[in-house]
Amino acid sequence: MENPHALRSKGWAGIAFVVLIVASVVLGGTPPDANAAPASIAAYLSTHRHALLVGGWLSFPTVAFFLWFVVGIAGYLRRMSAQDEGLPTFALASGIYTAAVAFVASLVNTALAFAPVGPGGLQFLWALGALANGAFLAMGLAIFVYACTHSMRRHNSGATWLVGLGYLTVAGEAIMSFGMFYPSGVALGNNIMGLVLGFVLFAIWTIAVSTTLIGQGSRQLAGSPA
Repeated sequence: MENPHALRSKGWAGIAFVVLIVASVVLGGTPPDANAAPASIAAYLSTHRHALLVGGWLSFPTVAFFLWFVVGIAGYLRRMSAQDEGLPTFALASGIYTAAVAFVASLVNTALAFAPVGPGGLQFLWALGALANGAFLAMGLAIFVYACTHSMRRHNSGATWLVGLGYLTVAGEAIMSFGMFYPSGVALGNNIMGLVLGFVLFAIWTIAVSTTLIGQGSRQLAGSPA
């Protein structure tokens, strides 16, 4: 049995991760489309330079909290599985991939805000950051949430509504993965529908799973059956 204090801390880490992501999104404002003109990109970077640098630093605690949450949910799923078919490990691996992609996206955006770049390089790097922070991040999140949700369904380790929310979140991230084909619009995440599909559903799911981990740890501390 896992240390209940550690289990609770992994749940709180998931909630802290969501709070930091919201802070980063608010700081960064609404970025131009992936195929925006260099002048529009340069104007955005100049206006939001300090906020982007702060957001770049925030990727350090954000990824740390996310990975601790990933370790927590993977361990929880493994303990709750009658037979380990590999889904908890799949969740762990996809969570690490997602964190790596998020770091790359943050690095590119921070570098663009940190030092000036010529128009050609600016447009290429902006598109690279947009793809990493959009379609490729959505791919990782879709795999991660699917692995967690499918394990919950197979082993009854999550409430029915949480499993349903998980599959809905997977569908939203799958739609966002098509962003590489549409450099503007819903799949980019720069409008309300894209924000809901790409972030809001995942944030709600993360908070719900985090409360499950916190509740599990609290029951263990109280001496109740897991």
